[in-house]
Amino acid sequence: KNNGNIRNDNGNIRAGLKRDSGSVVFQEGEGGTGTSVSSSESHRMLVAKSMGAFTDDIMGEEVEAIKVLKFRVQAGLMLLLVIATIGFLITDFYLFSDVAQRNLDLIDSTGIFRSFAMSAAYLTRTQMIHAHHGHADEVADAKQAIYELMQRMRNEHLGNYEGLQQPRVLEFYLTNNKKLHVPFGAQWRVMPGNYWGLTNEFTQRVERAATATMEEL
Repeated sequence: KNNGNIRNDNGNIRAGLKRDSGSVVFQEGEGGTGTSVSSSESHRMLVAKSMGAFTDDIMGEEVEAIKVLKFRVQAGLMLLLVIATIGFLITDFYLFSDVAQRNLDLIDSTGIFRSFAMSAAYLTRTQMIHAHHGHADEVADAKQAIYELMQRMRNEHLGNYEGLQQPRVLEFYLTNNKKLHVPFGAQWRVMPGNYWGLTNEFTQRVERAATATMEEL
């Protein structure tokens, strides 16, 4: 220890204390090393403060562009959600509850015509078989069953037509885009027709076929 300084084995000043007017100053290394460290720290603090002052200006335009893009994306998603919600409500309350239900009712009411047609063909065949074997009572029963079946089919068809509410379904009933094959002598002629007329034509022809006698059968 010499004059308040501490020397190491090499004789260099490692750390020292100087008392001057009650103040204490730390020094490290050779001579003014402590002053150099303090100067570097002050410089770094000055640079950090300067950078902090310009932080808001660095890439300012790019940051604003990203904010605008983010707002547009969020607005687009919100608009898409609103449109999807409105579309779902229209689909649910109008199409599914109204149009779809009416179409299902129409399919349900006209779908039975297929079973009517198959039953008519089966009864006509039964009538012919009983006539071949000479069973007059069975022929009469089959004829009566055909009459009743065709009457049901005609009433069902008329009720469906009178209850139509959709213009497109009405157009389907009345548009002459169906083909009716009509016998003329030894030939068949194709006549235009619509769904309304062909169904009525079918019931009339089945009833007319049922009027055949046992000898004709």
